[in-house]
Amino acid sequence: MSSSSDRTAEIWSTRLQRELLALTSDGAGDDKDAVGVIPPFIKVQEHELVIENGVCKVTFRIEVGEDQMAPKKEEGGEAEKEGEESEKGGDADKAEGESGDKADEGADAEAAVAAALSEPAYVALTLDASLARTLDGKVVASPSSYPFQAPGAFLVSGAAYFPEGSEIDDGDRVDIDLDWTPSLHLNDAVLHVALRVRESIRRGEPFSRAASEEEEGKDDIRDKVDESVQVAKERLGNFWGSFKANANKMAAAIDDAVAPRPSPHSSTAGGAAAAAAPEVARASLSTAAAARAPGAFAGNTAKTKRETGPKTSGRTSSVAIGDDLQLAEAPWNVCSGMYTCKAIRRPVFMEDTMEAARRGREQQVAGAGVTGAGSLFKSFTASAKSVLEESLLMITEELIVEMRTNKFTLGTGTVTFVIPISSLAKLKFRRQESVSLFFKQAPDDPVIYMCPDSAECVQQIQTVLKRHGVRGKHTNAATQRSIQAALSIVAEIQRRERQLESTPTVESVNEIMDLYRQAAEKFEQAGDPRHEEVMGHMRKFLAKPLTASILDGSYRKPQTPSKAAKSVPQGEVLEGTQCQLEDGDQGEGVRSPDPVSVSAILKKTDDITEELKRDLANLGDDGDLNNLVGSGLEKNKDGENELDTSGDKDSFAELDAMLSAADKELTDIMNA
Repeated sequence: MSSSSDRTAEIWSTRLQRELLALTSDGAGDDKDAVGVIPPFIKVQEHELVIENGVCKVTFRIEVGEDQMAPKKEEGGEAEKEGEESEKGGDADKAEGESGDKADEGADAEAAVAAALSEPAYVALTLDASLARTLDGKVVASPSSYPFQAPGAFLVSGAAYFPEGSEIDDGDRVDIDLDWTPSLHLNDAVLHVALRVRESIRRGEPFSRAASEEEEGKDDIRDKVDESVQVAKERLGNFWGSFKANANKMAAAIDDAVAPRPSPHSSTAGGAAAAAAPEVARASLSTAAAARAPGAFAGNTAKTKRETGPKTSGRTSSVAIGDDLQLAEAPWNVCSGMYTCKAIRRPVFMEDTMEAARRGREQQVAGAGVTGAGSLFKSFTASAKSVLEESLLMITEELIVEMRTNKFTLGTGTVTFVIPISSLAKLKFRRQESVSLFFKQAPDDPVIYMCPDSAECVQQIQTVLKRHGVRGKHTNAATQRSIQAALSIVAEIQRRERQLESTPTVESVNEIMDLYRQAAEKFEQAGDPRHEEVMGHMRKFLAKPLTASILDGSYRKPQTPSKAAKSVPQGEVLEGTQCQLEDGDQGEGVRSPDPVSVSAILKKTDDITEELKRDLANLGDDGDLNNLVGSGLEKNKDGENELDTSGDKDSFAELDAMLSAADKELTDIMNA
């Protein structure tokens, strides 16, 4: 017994021992809490557990009515009649004055009947959780046994209590209508059946036994037969429709073959041809009849059949649509693989090729006239056989062949489509579901086959391509997700590198290095060669002076250069003098001067100087001024008033110095 079987047997024995202990013990221990308890109307009557033989049977007693409830079928009536007869017998014995022993026997019978009637009505049910056995009687511990599958339930006794119309007897199997899981136990199974039994008896609803395995098998076979008959009817209807169309085509071909064709050279020749037309028709019909006769295919008729019928190809280079392949002969018996398939989508170029081949066969049959009748009838036979045909996909060293073959005779197959394997551009597959082939003629329009062996089919195609030196790249959904994640990380690296100049820290460099490693790992998992490029970019990043200076701590932010003083263009005045701002009468408000040229400023400065000199020269002739500054006048020796200018010399000197400084500043500005 294998390790898995030993493990299953161990689970079976441990589980049943624990459940039986919980069902038969009176206390409510941990086993009862785990397994669960059964209601009071269900009791364990007896059980049998033989672990060595894989046997486990538990019989439960299910109370279904009140104490006074009597059986409803003939068994209960017979018991009552026996009781009445015993009573009558007792009375008769008493009346006849028989011995006291007979009276005691009658009293015992009455007591037995009364005790039987006083007991509550119950139904006995047995749950069989035994392991399965082989044909030779060996015990097999498989997942099809308990607790992985529901136990068997059998009615032991109590069928008499079921209402009229019930189809169940003692010993019949009872259905356990539960979605069984290993978490359910025997108490769950018996509780489910007990509730159904009690409800049926108390409500008077008929109860049916479970269908046996043989009946279920017969029902399945009946359903399959009905389905096959329906499919056959549909195929037969299609066959007769195509037969009618082909018959019309054959009639048209016969008419064209026997129609008189007058010669354009002479009327005599035309008349001879017209006279010979009936003979040609009779000869053609005789030939057709001979062709239909058994063993009559010889001579020209056989030659015509070989020319017009589908040919049998033995070379891979000469295979065409419609050819018959002898699968038991070379080179087809050594193909790389052959898989059941069903085309659910075809590219446009494939449909066009198949349609052109079909039209070519029709024209070939029609052009053969009466001699092509054998091929035409053969096509009728092929249409009838299509009911039992299936499609196969054959992989050879040079070709990918789709063909039809009979399910029961796999010796021959008819080519549906053929294409060189070198035309294959790409292929995709879903495991145990479908395979999609992309050809160079239509790279974006695949042919899709439903194929249960899709993974093996793709593997064989890859093996053939490798022998031809073609090594493709295998990608799946996980690979594509890895590549997309790596590209996203690369974009994040570029963004972080641009931000590094503004935040030149060691932490930023470490984060960028981590992103480089993640991107390289993603590309490596996907088998993408770009992981080498990522590693190269990482080395370049570490070699940058900025990165090296950040890591060794020598990085210093460059000082921002101060802006150079803007040179003042010639003729531009930066600041006006106080004299310019106060030019005008003292009573008027100060107003901003209009922009003037340098020459005008110099001329105005010279005018002010000259005016001051004149005022100083005429200072002594002003009488009003003398009165105001009388203290500054003194009489000279001649008795004339004289201005004392000793105190004003300092003021004039300061004014003169101020004007000289202004001239110098103006000169420096102009020179600059």
